[in-house]
Amino acid sequence: MTPAFASHSGATPEDDSKERVSVETICIVLQTPVVQAQMLQTLLCNSVATTELLGAVTGLDARFQRVMIHRLRSRLARRDIQIQTVRGVGYYLLPEDRSRTLAMLEAFSSSPLPLPG
Repeated sequence: MTPAFASHSGATPEDDSKERVSVETICIVLQTPVVQAQMLQTLLCNSVATTELLGAVTGLDARFQRVMIHRLRSRLARRDIQIQTVRGVGYYLLPEDRSRTLAMLEAFSSSPLPLPG
């Protein structure tokens, strides 16, 4: 099942995840570089992350975006999460992968941090 890919210019009800999951949290939980965390955050906040949108967020051209998506896919595959491709458009997460990713990141965010000592 493929989601409808009308031009995505505004926020949708699911797009409140950006406020819930920070780039820093993604970096810590998945041990990713900032650029990959920015890409994942963009995927979580949009039904489809176009190459133009990813370029605006990361400052990378389409070639380097493909390299970073490849590396991010490898990292997420360990957790059985897949990034899907819409050829000529961009990338997206299936709803179940988006839900699992958000749950994993939110669980980390809500857990108490150990005190030094």
